[in-house]
Amino acid sequence: MSVAGPLPDRPNVTNLRKQAKSLLAAWRAGNQQALTRVRDLHPRGERVIATGRPALADAQLVVARGYGFASWARLVQHLRLAPGAQALRTMDRLFQSTLGPADEPGTVGQVLDRRVEVVWRAHLDGRPAAAELLRAAGAGPGSGEAEDRGLTIDDVRGAIAREHGFADWAAVAADRDQPVDARFEAAAGAIVSGDQDTLRALLDTDPVLSRARSPFGHHATLVHYVAANGVESSRQWQSPRNAVQILRILLRYGADPDAACNAYGGGLTPLCALVSSAHPAHAGVQGALARELCRGGANPNGLDEDGLPLWTAITRGYPAAVDALAHCGARVDNLVFAAAAGDIPRVRNYLQDGGRLSAGRPGSAKRMGTRGPVLDPGHLIEYALIYSAGLGRHAVVELLLAEGPDLSVTEPAWRSTAAGMARYHHQHDILALLDAA
Repeated sequence: MSVAGPLPDRPNVTNLRKQAKSLLAAWRAGNQQALTRVRDLHPRGERVIATGRPALADAQLVVARGYGFASWARLVQHLRLAPGAQALRTMDRLFQSTLGPADEPGTVGQVLDRRVEVVWRAHLDGRPAAAELLRAAGAGPGSGEAEDRGLTIDDVRGAIAREHGFADWAAVAADRDQPVDARFEAAAGAIVSGDQDTLRALLDTDPVLSRARSPFGHHATLVHYVAANGVESSRQWQSPRNAVQILRILLRYGADPDAACNAYGGGLTPLCALVSSAHPAHAGVQGALARELCRGGANPNGLDEDGLPLWTAITRGYPAAVDALAHCGARVDNLVFAAAAGDIPRVRNYLQDGGRLSAGRPGSAKRMGTRGPVLDPGHLIEYALIYSAGLGRHAVVELLLAEGPDLSVTEPAWRSTAAGMARYHHQHDILALLDAA
C-alpha cells in the first residue's frame, strides 16, 4: 500500500506537475505500480481506473495525496508560502501525525514525547523544517549555547515544551496526563488552513469545542488560533484570507471573544493577541478581524478597561488595528492615542495643555496597560511623535514637530526614538521629515 511521504526540501510546482504527468503516462500504459498508487491514494481509485479515461487532474490529486495534502490546490497553496511558513506548515503536518488514532489520540506527555522524536529525527536528517521550528522556539541557529556546543535531545525537549506553551520540559509534568482532544486539534488545523467546511462540521458535532481549551501549556481557545499568536509556532504559518469568516463561525457557535489564555505570562485575550500578530497584518485581515471580535463582544478597551489593546496595536506598529479599535469604541483619551489614530482635532485639543494632561490624567496616559511600562508625563508629546512616526501618520508628525519635541527621547516599550521607529517600519517620508527637523 502507498503511504504519504514528505515533500522534497525545495519543492516547486513545475517538478510536481512533471511527476503528475509521468504518473498519468504510466497509468495510461497500464503500469501496475502506477495503478496501485491510484487505488491507494485516489479517493475514487477503483472507479477512475474502471472508466479507462485517466485525466491529469486525477494524477495531480494522487501526487498531492501522496505528499499528505487533501487536494492539488492545497499542495499548490503550500508551495506559494514563504520558505519559513512552508517549513512551519511541514512541522504542523508532522505533528498531527503524532496524535494517534482519532478515537485515542493520547495524552499531553505521549504526544510531546512523539513530537520530540519527530523533531530530533528531522534535525539529524538536516531537514529545514526542523531548523525553522527550533529557531522559532529558541533552540536553532543563532540561539547561543545550544548552537555552540551542538544541539542535544534535551535542547529539543526544551524547544518542544516552549513550542507548546510550557516554561521548560520539567513544567510539562503537571499536565502530562491530560488527554489531547483530536477534535480540538482538527479544529485548530482547519482554522489555520481556512477550511470552513471542516470547522463547521466539527462544531456541528460538538459545539462545546467553540469554548474548549488546548491541553498544552498556553491553554488557548480556538479564537486564539484565529489570532495566530500565543499558540504553537507550527500553527502560525499563515492567516487565511477567509479568517473573518472563520472567526464568525466560532462566534456563532458560542466562542468567548474575551477568553484569556496563559501565553506570554497569562491574561492574553484574542484581541490583544490579534493586534500584536504579524500574520493577520501581512494577510490584510487584521483590522477586519478586530472589528469582528468587537462586534462579537470583545472589549476594545481591554479586560481591565486600561486601553491595553490600543497600546498593544500602537507599540507593535499596526495602523489597521489602531483604526479598527478606534472605530469600535476604544477610548482615545490621551495625546498618544489621538496621535496614533491620526485624529488631528483631538491632537490639537491635547496640545492646548502641552500634551501633558498633568491634572486628572487618565490611566491610559500613565502606563501601557495595568501591568505595562510607566509613562513619563513630561514626554507625552515625544511618545506621540514616536508612535505616530512608526504608524505613518504624516500630518500628525508635522503637527507635533511644530511643538519642538526632543528627538532624542525614547519610548518605554522598545527604547526607540522617533527616527528609529520610522526607520523600523519603513516610513521613509516621515524619516525625511524628522531628519530635516
